[in-house]
Amino acid sequence: MKRRRRCIVCGELFDPDPRVGDRQRACGKAECQRERHRRNCADGRERERPALEEDRLRRRLGVPDGEVRLGVVRDECGAKIKVVLEESLRLFSSGTRDEFQTKYVDQRQESLRLVHRCRGDETAAGSPAP
Repeated sequence: MKRRRRCIVCGELFDPDPRVGDRQRACGKAECQRERHRRNCADGRERERPALEEDRLRRRLGVPDGEVRLGVVRDECGAKIKVVLEESLRLFSSGTRDEFQTKYVDQRQESLRLVHRCRGDETAAGSPAP
């Protein structure tokens, strides 16, 4: 025989539904089910709040567009963090620009070594056609 449980909403004893088993915390009354649902939704919203705030801030900053709006950074974090972020982005962009230029030069030199030059055989200009 199953143990009776106390409802977390109204406090009355109830027999848990056998399909739900030990997981059931509220009785089957409509008011208790509504309150249980309201509490669970509030807990879920509270758990997801940091992720939602982060997503909202990313949209305000323009991150999906690929361009950071530094005015929003200043409003959210302050002028000091804005200046540090600007300088970090400037250094990062100059460093990556240098890295890409170096790779481009290396690739050009590599491709020059792979070029096959004609040796002047019968297909060269001025030789008799076959």
